[in-house]
Amino acid sequence: MARKMGADTTVDISRGEELPRDTDVVFEASGAPAALGAVLRATARGGTLVQVGNLPGTAEPAVLGDLVTREITWIGSYRFVDEIDDALRALRDGLDVSPVISHRFPLDQAEQALTVAADPASASSKVMLRLGGPVTV
Repeated sequence: MARKMGADTTVDISRGEELPRDTDVVFEASGAPAALGAVLRATARGGTLVQVGNLPGTAEPAVLGDLVTREITWIGSYRFVDEIDDALRALRDGLDVSPVISHRFPLDQAEQALTVAADPASASSKVMLRLGGPVTV
């Protein structure tokens, strides 16, 4: 998905690929606790890890030793506060977000849309619910 959106390089740690090392600023956007060790190791000594992905609200095991021993600054970034204006401008200016939209449903199929979005087996990314009119995104 990242490549479709324009990323030059991608790494899939679920396939055993290694993240680059000594990166000054790292964004963790998956929210998967299993990714924490890899992103901490990828962050440079004294670097910053920005946690964008929502971690589960339950206790999850994680090895956080690198956070202290490598003096990493770990900050959270809630991604839905004031960004809507920037997002609307980007869409108006032609940003193509179609690669991240995996499913589209009309309003009268809202229940099915929510079921697909909640089902990990559906391989959904972003599920769009059309509120009316033609879809221009």
